[in-house]
Amino acid sequence: MKGRSFGVHVIGQVERIDGRVRRLHGIMQDITERRLAEQKLRDTRDFFAQTLDAMPAIVAYVNAEAS
Repeated sequence: MKGRSFGVHVIGQVERIDGRVRRLHGIMQDITERRLAEQKLRDTRDFFAQTLDAMPAIVAYVNAEAS
């Protein structure tokens, strides 16, 4: 995977015998898709925040169906 970045979530545990590491075991999960989706959500949020901040008029949303 040279040149490609990806996100992982790792949980592991060390097994020691007589104070020496004998084994590592655990799980690794590829969370690349989740990280990309989170970044896209942040980018969209920032875009709308900047757009609303740049507007000279007040913008309001009223949901008539909400109680």
